[in-house]
Amino acid sequence: MKDPEVGRKQAIAASTFLKELSSESLNALLSSAMYINFPEGTVIYRPGEESQTLLIESGEGRMWIGAADGRRMVVRHFGPGEIIGLVASLGGPAELTVETILPTTALAIPGEKIRSVAASHSDVGFLFATQCALRVYGLMDELHSMTFDPVSRRLARCLIRLSRGASSPVNIRITQQELADTIATSREVVTRTLKDFKDSGLVSTQSDSPGLLFIKNPDGLKHYYREASQ
Repeated sequence: MKDPEVGRKQAIAASTFLKELSSESLNALLSSAMYINFPEGTVIYRPGEESQTLLIESGEGRMWIGAADGRRMVVRHFGPGEIIGLVASLGGPAELTVETILPTTALAIPGEKIRSVAASHSDVGFLFATQCALRVYGLMDELHSMTFDPVSRRLARCLIRLSRGASSPVNIRITQQELADTIATSREVVTRTLKDFKDSGLVSTQSDSPGLLFIKNPDGLKHYYREASQ
């Protein structure tokens, strides 16, 4: 297991979010931060719980909202260098679940610290406001895609995001049901659309690895996404 102090420094270095702060503000914000290891499949946050803000150093996870009948929709995937929990730390408990997909390491900042430093350090408050605004714009963009884009374009967009915009072939660890939950459709529709992508040489799957999707042609997938908007 990585030394906590080493992990702390690496988490700080990986976060573009923190690089905009003065040394004084950074020290104030991180004075009570803790470096945490989350095993794969850990539920980090449940609906209604008090939130902490996490600066993700490594790993991968997702946020989802659920219905009483068991249906759910993934609203965001996150990975290294990203910040999660900020909106809930500032605005109060949220009705969503956050869980890790892979073993994940992060720097955790208590919600109370987030609020107090934002109130006492103007550069921190402005940075938090900017991050929240970007999150709103991101959700508006997602809503536009879910409302107006065909399923094939929504799936291409999702795969591009999950591959972190890679230009070289890459494996993505995700099931077809999880893809369906992410783009608001059924597993059967995802299966048919993936077959079209496979026939076009964009992706491939293996029957002995049902939770693994290989992006064979990332640039081709991006081209498909752009052309599908025409």
